[in-house]
Amino acid sequence: MLVQVIGWREADPLVEQALWLQRFSEQIIVKLPIGIAGIQALLRLKREQPGLRLAVTAVASVAQAYLCGKAGADIVAVFNGPFDQESDS
Repeated sequence: MLVQVIGWREADPLVEQALWLQRFSEQIIVKLPIGIAGIQALLRLKREQPGLRLAVTAVASVAQAYLCGKAGADIVAVFNGPFDQESDS
């Protein structure tokens, strides 16, 4: 089950929410937003809780996806908007 944290400007609240959400069930995969705070939170959470499963959402490029993978994301959710869908067909 994927569960999203709220916020995107500061890493500390993202980390606190991620740890709080994960306490509900081991089935939860916490979603973090792409951005500086999201990547900082990802790095910190993976360092402090390596077993915590984390996803990064709204990734818009291959470079961002690569960065998320290198930072330790278990899942990278690529944003595929209406303009991208047109070129997918």
